[in-house]
Amino acid sequence: MKQLQSILRRFPLLIASLVLCIVALFSDNDKKSEGLGLEDMLPTMEQEKGLSHDRVFVRKVFDGDTLNVQNENGNIVKVRLYGIDAPEKSQPFANKAREFVYNQTKGKEFTIEIHDIDKYGRQVVVLYDENGISLQEEILAQGFAWVHPYFCHDLMICPSYEKAEYEAREEGLGLWQDKNPEAPWEFKKRNK
Repeated sequence: MKQLQSILRRFPLLIASLVLCIVALFSDNDKKSEGLGLEDMLPTMEQEKGLSHDRVFVRKVFDGDTLNVQNENGNIVKVRLYGIDAPEKSQPFANKAREFVYNQTKGKEFTIEIHDIDKYGRQVVVLYDENGISLQEEILAQGFAWVHPYFCHDLMICPSYEKAEYEAREEGLGLWQDKNPEAPWEFKKRNK
């Protein structure tokens, strides 16, 4: 008995998860249960694949690629924009990138698509405006970020990001006004 009590004290979440799984196995899957069921607590396959399409408002802009968003339920979450890297705070154009993002998001509703969770626990997302244009494309098109070569791998998204960055670079927009702007990942490596 002491051994069982020790296990229960050390692994309460594991035990609770096992109980929920057992209940789910023996429940009638054809009927939608009232209240909070297992299906309401676990992410759906669509959410796991980044197909969650909640409507959100941006509540705070930290920099050109990190924001707080609020969903329809009032939950506020810190997110990182997928596939791009904006200048670090002490880099040229960091404030302009932040201001651009603030102006692009102020009072607007976005659809959020979750792609990943980063090493800091932030959701890595794409934000789409009412016309289906991603915030990232707008940031890149104005020359306020780079496509991140280590993290932009989605073949449906990244080519349009690369095109937007290329065109901004060719036109000398934003940070591309500098002769040799330093990418944030290089800046961080150099300043460790």
